[in-house]
Amino acid sequence: MLHLTAGAQASIISNFASLATTLVHLRKFASAIFDKASARIIPPPNSDSQPQPAYLSRQHRRSTQTLEAFADALDTELRAFDAWCAHREEDIYHARTGSGTKLVVSLLSLEKSIRDQFSQSFAVFLDIVRAIVRRSQRLNTAEPTPLIWTLPDLPQRAAPSSMTALLLDTLLEAVQEHLSMGDGVTTRALVRVFGATAEPVWAMVHKWMHDGMPVRDGQLGQLVQAGQTRSPLSVLADEFFVEDNEMLMLDPDFWADGFTLRNAQALHDHPDVTDVDARPASVPVFLVHVAELVLAAGKVTGLLRALGISTLFEGEHAEDGAINRPWMSKWRPFRGLLENPRIHDLGDGLEQLTASEATVATSENLSRIVYDELIPYADQAHSALAKVLVEECDLWDHRNSIEDLFLMRRGDAMSHFVDVLFNRVSSAM
Repeated sequence: MLHLTAGAQASIISNFASLATTLVHLRKFASAIFDKASARIIPPPNSDSQPQPAYLSRQHRRSTQTLEAFADALDTELRAFDAWCAHREEDIYHARTGSGTKLVVSLLSLEKSIRDQFSQSFAVFLDIVRAIVRRSQRLNTAEPTPLIWTLPDLPQRAAPSSMTALLLDTLLEAVQEHLSMGDGVTTRALVRVFGATAEPVWAMVHKWMHDGMPVRDGQLGQLVQAGQTRSPLSVLADEFFVEDNEMLMLDPDFWADGFTLRNAQALHDHPDVTDVDARPASVPVFLVHVAELVLAAGKVTGLLRALGISTLFEGEHAEDGAINRPWMSKWRPFRGLLENPRIHDLGDGLEQLTASEATVATSENLSRIVYDELIPYADQAHSALAKVLVEECDLWDHRNSIEDLFLMRRGDAMSHFVDVLFNRVSSAM
């Protein structure tokens, strides 16, 4: 350090101090989320060991599955930094004892090594968490940002679904921003965290499309074949963008209003935000184009299960035609979708990027890949329902009968209808 001036030393040490402070804040944030999740799962020492009902569990939940997944992914990045520091210290020790490769150890080389390995990823993560805290609490520019590790204890001013969409949208925006800046190290770290954070919502999409809408009607619920489905009163997660309006299946408005997209008040209506987004705040931006598709597919699957129709769930035929696979058995995790997209034309200017970077380069590109992943399942479900309606419910015969009556294609049918109508009118007078 003798070759450095006092100012240079202070500047380098200040950078280390800033990084250390950032890491402490992120560790305390992840620890706070883990503590809340553990308190929700592990019962107190003197409490009954029976699990809580779903509605009570939701009331006591102070963090979403997506937020917990984000904290876990963040903790993975922090542990990777700790491991790198341990390996670096080991290399320095071996170099000093003469048992390893010779190294030139200096503050400047250490600072450069950290920058080359991690770039600005931790500072970006801290900015993301602060932005989430501010927007979820709807703070204006004059209000200070609360300490990030107090987020689980702050008042819940945003619906869980809106919080989930906000977190995923913020991460995706950060990925695209640093990708456009050419910061590959930070981009790759953000992509890893984004992929892990999106897994819970992606799993909810799979469960909704695979199991279908929950059945609340007693008579139809008894028709569900054992072993084919889940409990008739299974509860949708509060952070999922599909909302259960708790209507009976025999209600005339059930198909249109029984299950809908959540329309929570948009967080983007805040005075600090000038870009007002008209979409539902519960739907992440990369799922906007498939939200209605997912909603409809889950309704179709649920209806088939409620009617006891096993056509869709008997299995998917393998390429050799000899083996049947369970319904939606080829479902891929979200991180697998990012790393191995099923389409190869990722757009102009994206050829030099890795598959995961190219996939999230634009929201439109990611939405297109997600759509291509989901559309085969949706088409298969709708085809099964159409087959049931046509072959088992005699849809065309009913349609022809209605046309014969109201379009007067059969005069005797209309004549009989008019006679019955006038007879009833006459008897009532």
